[in-house]
Amino acid sequence: MRATEPVIPDVSADLDGTPTDLEPPKGRIGAVADWFRRRGPVGRGALALLMFTCASILVFALPVMGDLRNRCVGSCVGDTSLYVWSFEWMRYALAHHQDPFFTSLIYAPEGMNLGWMTTLPGPALLAVPLTDRFGPLFAVNVLMIAAPALAGWATYLVCVRVSKRFWPATEICATPGSVESVGEMRFSA
Repeated sequence: MRATEPVIPDVSADLDGTPTDLEPPKGRIGAVADWFRRRGPVGRGALALLMFTCASILVFALPVMGDLRNRCVGSCVGDTSLYVWSFEWMRYALAHHQDPFFTSLIYAPEGMNLGWMTTLPGPALLAVPLTDRFGPLFAVNVLMIAAPALAGWATYLVCVRVSKRFWPATEICATPGSVESVGEMRFSA
């Protein structure tokens, strides 16, 4: 070796193949860490999404998982009733070729512009197949479960992009501050 060549220490590589200065753990934890390293970024991202979905179900929806068509995730407050109505309205308006952003069912006979209400037209449009097949409360419940999981996953994607590490990114996303970003979900007793 010539004196001008840099000396590269023998260290493990992380998500992007860059060397890390951390020694890989030994034993069972080391085997799990190696398994994650062998998965590509898509596999690790899918695993993170699965972890956040399981956490969302455990925290928010476990008591109602068997009856999503009839019981509310969280608690059935006024907002949930509005979301159920708006999901059903979106399905009805599209099926009957009506304007989904205006209805004469509210403040009849003049009607109401639904653009001034929190009717969630984007999620309602995405959930039309679920609403059509399983009902509006089921569709709202699925989105209530998916929202915290997707928020955590998006935070994970940002953290893994910055840190280029899987476990630190998932640990950052699992902190209480990121759980608060979910919003004001109220729990039913």
